[in-house]
Amino acid sequence: MLSPNEPVFDALCGQKEPCEDFGPVLASRDIEKRLMAVVDQARSRFSDVFGCAFSLSEEGIEQLELVIQEMWSSGWDPANGDIDLFSRDFGSMLAASTQQLLGGKFVFRSSTDLTHSSIWFEERCLETFPFHRVFKRLTHEHGESLTYYFKSVMKTINSATPP
Repeated sequence: MLSPNEPVFDALCGQKEPCEDFGPVLASRDIEKRLMAVVDQARSRFSDVFGCAFSLSEEGIEQLELVIQEMWSSGWDPANGDIDLFSRDFGSMLAASTQQLLGGKFVFRSSTDLTHSSIWFEERCLETFPFHRVFKRLTHEHGESLTYYFKSVMKTINSATPP
């Protein structure tokens, strides 16, 4: 998983192809199937722990942000919490929601670690990193929300002209 000392970013614009800074891009339908299994497991755990179902929708992303806000209000400490589990679960939920709602292609750089997975929007030369966004939200109480992230990606995707 990510460490607080590792540089993370939410999106890259203007590239002709996905970034290879985190390793070569892997082409595998099996990895995408495993991601969807992680999403299903994360949604089930989310329902069990937080008492509400998560939908792959804009409302689901808003709900996820509210849960993270509540975690911070309740004394969440990323140094003592299970940040790897929350980053994986919440990141997979944000990734699946973003891809389902806005399109794009999943990009994987490892067959076992989703940390640097991204969504590539070729027509907009945009690559987004939902797992990075979630990690930053879980390690910074006051920062851009997941909702803001999603709406920023949506605005870029829907812009009239590609970069």
